[in-house]
Amino acid sequence: MLRRPQRIRASSEWRTVRRRGRCVSDAYSTLCVLREGETTRFGFTTAKGFGGAVPRNKARRRLREALRIVYSGEDGAFLLIGIAKKEQLTVDFAALCRSVAEQLQKLGLHAKALSDGGEQCVG
Repeated sequence: MLRRPQRIRASSEWRTVRRRGRCVSDAYSTLCVLREGETTRFGFTTAKGFGGAVPRNKARRRLREALRIVYSGEDGAFLLIGIAKKEQLTVDFAALCRSVAEQLQKLGLHAKALSDGGEQCVG
């Protein structure tokens, strides 16, 4: 779980990241990064089209955990939002980790080699 100082909470910050940040999408999620601010902070949400609270929460938890495992933490301060899509609930967790790693690289952020964190990406 991210501590309060590590979370993007204000809706104005969400809008700023979506408008001015760089975004990369694939079948499972969308990641947007904006390189500004004093600290690195994260925010997670779900795309439209989910059913109830249980699948929405599960999708956010899976995306948050995949990012935690894959992100190396070597970059400077930035704001990152992750938008989970419904399709990621049907894919295995290792594929989600690979997807997040590819998105991070496209955004210019450092991702761990999956051989380093791959054992945690199973299941």
